[in-house]
Amino acid sequence: MLFSLYSAVAVGIYGLVIMSSASSIPIILPIALVIIVFGTVIATLIGFYYLLFPPRRKPIGIELTESNEPKLWELVNTTAKFVERSLLLESLQLHFPASVFI
Repeated sequence: MLFSLYSAVAVGIYGLVIMSSASSIPIILPIALVIIVFGTVIATLIGFYYLLFPPRRKPIGIELTESNEPKLWELVNTTAKFVERSLLLESLQLHFPASVFI
């Protein structure tokens, strides 16, 4: 993003140098130069804005509540309890004399 801004400013400076040394230039050249430089600066500022404040997007799909799909939620809760218990058992280390470290 910053490289594009640098490129636009560099093109603008080189364009100004070339236009100042030329005896006559077409009117479209300074207009195009201004459009390129300001367009890139505005696009970079918009990009920074969206980078700092991203838009909140609604997730794609349908919402599954516990009242709509009780069997699915029962399976999810059972699986969560099983995984939690197995992770807890993996993190327990028994040492002699009967002390437990988590």
